[in-house]
Amino acid sequence: MIFSSSEIDKLGNTIIYLTCKIPDLSKTKLLKLLYLLEHCSVRLNKVPFMNLEFEVWQAGPVSKDVFVDLSNDEQSLLRENGDETGDAGNIRETVERVL
Repeated sequence: MIFSSSEIDKLGNTIIYLTCKIPDLSKTKLLKLLYLLEHCSVRLNKVPFMNLEFEVWQAGPVSKDVFVDLSNDEQSLLRENGDETGDAGNIRETVERVL
């Protein structure tokens, strides 16, 4: 899935917020919280919050794009619209420090 720069910023900022507010947040718990945020947004507002696509995995619903991005050391979702000094790159670095 292709994300706009604003969608990547929203996702990155959401991940940073959650990791700062919830101590010892695992990747699995983060993925579940992202699903719950998306689900609640659709239920309450009739529109998705981050426009993520989810798949049913053994551990529950997972956004494959986010899972791959958090598991991969190479350039990925949180860096794809930014360069080494761009905002998206800074989001990726911050998420890596927190997780």
